[in-house]
Amino acid sequence: MTLILVLALLAHAGNPSQAAKKDTGTVEGVVVDANNKPIKDASVYADNLSLPAAGRLHTVQTDDQGHFVLDDVYPGDIVMRAFKEADMYGQVDSKFNMPDGESLVKFELKPGEIFKGIVIRLDKKAGRLQLRVLDAGNELIKGITFEMCRGDHQGDRGYCIWGTAQGDYHVFVAADAPISIKVSAPNYREWTYQDNAQKSPYLDLAPGEDRMLEIKLQPSTTN
Repeated sequence: MTLILVLALLAHAGNPSQAAKKDTGTVEGVVVDANNKPIKDASVYADNLSLPAAGRLHTVQTDDQGHFVLDDVYPGDIVMRAFKEADMYGQVDSKFNMPDGESLVKFELKPGEIFKGIVIRLDKKAGRLQLRVLDAGNELIKGITFEMCRGDHQGDRGYCIWGTAQGDYHVFVAADAPISIKVSAPNYREWTYQDNAQKSPYLDLAPGEDRMLEIKLQPSTTN
């Protein structure tokens, strides 16, 4: 009796994938641009609103026809997303870089379900902003702190991003959205973006625009 029980337990443990398939689902569909043209080599993932953020991102690539099959998706409330940075379609991971009027594909996925016919439309390209932060001797400053906020949602920190980075840093931003930028580093004065020509504290990038800002930080004290 004991031997039979052990063998049964080993047989069950040897097929974890079958158990996982029953608990997860599959999503199948296509990624297209604003003209309904399939987008090849786009990265697709399911943003599962029922799970913590740290466990969400698992991507697959689209084929020549923009088609994708995403397996092992945990059930719950799903938002499908796609990006292809090479074509200036940035990953939307916060309100800061979410295009205005974005049409989201939302649905509920059940355990073991195969959900077909999903169409993810990338209507608007992002802008790519590169920051190159230098000291007075034109040497790259390796450690910087930055903050960027959307001017069309002033006072709402949900539309800001901030953190630390290398002095050569890039980020995809929502095109046609005004953005404020602050950069600092230890022993340097804080730098704030200012468009002197337009007399504006905001930077605007057009869809598909790739712009570099070369920033020179000044020492916080003078010898």
